[in-house]
Amino acid sequence: MIKRVLAALLAMCTLLQGRSFSALAATVTDSIRPVITGINSVTLEVSRAVTKQQLANLLVLSDNVSLLTWEDLRIEETSCDLYNPTIGLCTAQLVVLDEAGNASLPFIITITFVDDTKPVISGPSKIYKHPDVSLVVADVMELFIVSDNDTPDIEIEILADDFTGQGNEEGTYAIRMKAEDAVGNSFYHRLDIIVDDHLPQALMLINPDESIHFIVSKDVAMESAAIIEALQLSDMLPDAAYVASWELNEYEDFTEFPGNYDMTLRMDYSTGVRETLSFTIQVSDDFAVVVPSTPSLIESVFGFFKWIFDNLIWGPISWIIGLFD
Repeated sequence: MIKRVLAALLAMCTLLQGRSFSALAATVTDSIRPVITGINSVTLEVSRAVTKQQLANLLVLSDNVSLLTWEDLRIEETSCDLYNPTIGLCTAQLVVLDEAGNASLPFIITITFVDDTKPVISGPSKIYKHPDVSLVVADVMELFIVSDNDTPDIEIEILADDFTGQGNEEGTYAIRMKAEDAVGNSFYHRLDIIVDDHLPQALMLINPDESIHFIVSKDVAMESAAIIEALQLSDMLPDAAYVASWELNEYEDFTEFPGNYDMTLRMDYSTGVRETLSFTIQVSDDFAVVVPSTPSLIESVFGFFKWIFDNLIWGPISWIIGLFD
């Protein structure tokens, strides 16, 4: 009898002990804050928006239980627009949350936004032209644009102009230019204008990436041979012997119609190697070609007699009159 009572008491104690442990286990919670550590100041380019992921890459997010990622980071307060920053200082207050909802103490990071990016002048590095093609520096500058990460509407400054006044004389003339943004970042560009009477009456633009673009008047039809000769003159075609043919020639049927036409020249070498060169031809309705006029017969005869009068008649008379002054 006594043994049965003791066994019942022991079983009851065991049951009560298990329940107390279960109740105790159910009340265990995570109340420990996560922690943000890392650098508290950074310098970033002003042209780029700042994201939570970018900030998290600069920091260490730690917790006793949770595995934290940038998605757990919160940007609570900022003194600037991180998605559209401007040059200067900006502060951001950050916290991180763990799975239990515990928030870290605020972490302050100072961001210095700077502009170290140079503007870019986009346009040709070489222009080939025939002496009879009218071209002035104002027209040349229309071929260039300036882009910058922060400063709008930058004007190009011409530092040197060897071309003005020489446009109809054969030779190579340089125009040096500069673009500067609001904080003093500068970009320099040199354009060489090559004037040669072996060229067709057109402009041939060669860009820094060696892409080629012709501009020709709708009143002038360039022959295929003249186009190839221009490419050879500019060293855009190899010196080796080859057979040239057009793989694509959109221009030949539309010489009088303004527009842009794609061209592909194929070169077949005796070795069996084949190369292609692609470029564009722009037909323009406002492109000026100055064709020297031939004087008429009347103008020629008049000019001849005027020369005789000025040099053989009036010249001696003026000399004699001068003796009596």
